[in-house]
Amino acid sequence: MLGELNPCGGGDPIPLLSEVLLIGRRSKCDITLQFPNISSHHCQLEFINGYWRVRDMNSRNGIKVNGDRCDMKWLLPGDRLSIAKHDYEINYTPQSDEPPPE
Repeated sequence: MLGELNPCGGGDPIPLLSEVLLIGRRSKCDITLQFPNISSHHCQLEFINGYWRVRDMNSRNGIKVNGDRCDMKWLLPGDRLSIAKHDYEINYTPQSDEPPPE
């Protein structure tokens, strides 16, 4: 396991099991979130050089990291990822001593 997303406010953690994970409402997504305000293909998590990065997939309601809307952003352990107003905390151990790329 490369980490997990913990729903803020309670719920079961979502394990991050592969280096590329598509998040969305469709059943073919790696992580399926069945909420009406989640796009079919909402965002993608990528594990690169020991760090997680999130990328918006042109979703209708966007993503935020620590309250700031973004298209792409590196995620550090403990960061809050908001996917269309659904909040998750990412927990993992970085696999590198170097900071994430800019």
